[in-house]
Amino acid sequence: MAPLPLTARTSVLEVLRTGILLIMTIGMLIAQFIVSPTIVGSAPTLLNYLAKLILSVVSFGLVVAPVAMVMIAGNLDLSVGSTITLTTIISTNLSSQSYYAQNPGLAITVAIAAPLLVGLACGFFNGVLVGPMRLNSFITTLATLYFFQALAIAYHGGVYEKGQVTDTVYAFTGRGSIGPVPFPLILLAAVFLIFGFLLHRTLFGRRVFAVGGNPTAARFSGIRFETVTLVTYALAGLTAGLAGLFLSSWTMSADMSVGKGKEFEVITAIILGGVSLTGGKGTMLGALFGVLFMGVLRMFYVQFSISPIYQFVAQGVILIGVVFMNNLVESTRLARKGVSP
Repeated sequence: MAPLPLTARTSVLEVLRTGILLIMTIGMLIAQFIVSPTIVGSAPTLLNYLAKLILSVVSFGLVVAPVAMVMIAGNLDLSVGSTITLTTIISTNLSSQSYYAQNPGLAITVAIAAPLLVGLACGFFNGVLVGPMRLNSFITTLATLYFFQALAIAYHGGVYEKGQVTDTVYAFTGRGSIGPVPFPLILLAAVFLIFGFLLHRTLFGRRVFAVGGNPTAARFSGIRFETVTLVTYALAGLTAGLAGLFLSSWTMSADMSVGKGKEFEVITAIILGGVSLTGGKGTMLGALFGVLFMGVLRMFYVQFSISPIYQFVAQGVILIGVVFMNNLVESTRLARKGVSP
């Protein structure tokens, strides 16, 4: 039998990568249903389980969509975890100020607006450094990771914060529901729909792919790398602030560990979804699938009481396997173009 042409071979590898993740996801779900048959005992029980599964990933899932755009544009953002920490602490702290008791309207306005504005500022700062100043995105966002952590400590001294706002609008962000559907699930779906439209149905989205796929050609086409980079990072910071607001509203508390490691969960979900590490390739649907996979994996750990040691081992093995598969797809794609990988 003649070997498959490179185009077909790439498609087969991409389908195989997606198929393996799908099989793993379904397999983990079935294993949980077998161990805990009450999950599928009734429709309300199953829906409650699925809601908990998705709620477990909202805190970083809100940031996956814009960071996927950052990576498709050929960059990286390691600072989103620290931005989440900073904005969660700010929102929680502002909600607990005693003088807000006399002006609850001010309390909710400030506690909601502040994390969004601070997150946007953090993302804009990253965008300026990586875009107009053309600094390396890995080193730059690694540096701002520590910088934003320092800001969080400077803001509240590294102590535990307990929120006090009981306003229903503020609490609704993290604990409200519309009918039987928790509002955070609707928020997560809305974020992916908005960014999916922005990436796949707008001129800006095409520019993101162009900058990540071939920066030189994009520049000669009149696409400004600086603008695309600045906007993608600003959006990542804005949604990190939204994640901070969600966490503050959901738990009514904050400390320095609230966003710890979330940057790696974000990047893991994005890579699982098939976004290229070299830029120029990826889908928002794939990123969403990566988030859902992470949610199923978390629930699997809980159901089977997996030790944290083995959790880290499993996540490392999965990530290495996905990166290996992505590299095969990328190498085949480059070979099809006549480029040495």
